[in-house]
Amino acid sequence: AELIVYFRDEGLEWMADMVILSLKTGARKGEVVALIDNEVVISNCGHWLVLTPEVTKTNKGRNLPLNDVSRAAAQRLAGTGVYSKRKFECAWAKAQRDVFRGDRSAVYHVCRHTAATTLVNDLAVPTVIVADILGHASLSTTLLYAHSKPYALLYIASHM
Repeated sequence: AELIVYFRDEGLEWMADMVILSLKTGARKGEVVALIDNEVVISNCGHWLVLTPEVTKTNKGRNLPLNDVSRAAAQRLAGTGVYSKRKFECAWAKAQRDVFRGDRSAVYHVCRHTAATTLVNDLAVPTVIVADILGHASLSTTLLYAHSKPYALLYIASHM
């Protein structure tokens, strides 16, 4: 949330929307950029971000489920052409300095890891479904993304 507020305060609504979309769907940066460049569409019903094989890392199409927050962000970004590598890198570097206190390991991809961790810990989504959402061909890749949190472990222990 802090990162989203930061980008909004900086007048970079498009960056805030990119972060929202990755945090809420696990979308890769390239997939979000494809939406901005009108290479990805939102389904007619509005429930899905439709990724064609051409825009995914695995070259397999998939549909990302959208909630109200991610749908709104996707709609604001769709077809705007607002992304440029230079603008993105400058904005992210400033966020690394200001939000992440200079942590160079805080890359955009952490949004995807955060989405996976949220799915596993907060929503108790089975790993196989997380893998489908993230578009992983192997569950072992998903396990690298989904990090258990102490509160989730304590919750499990209290119910054993």
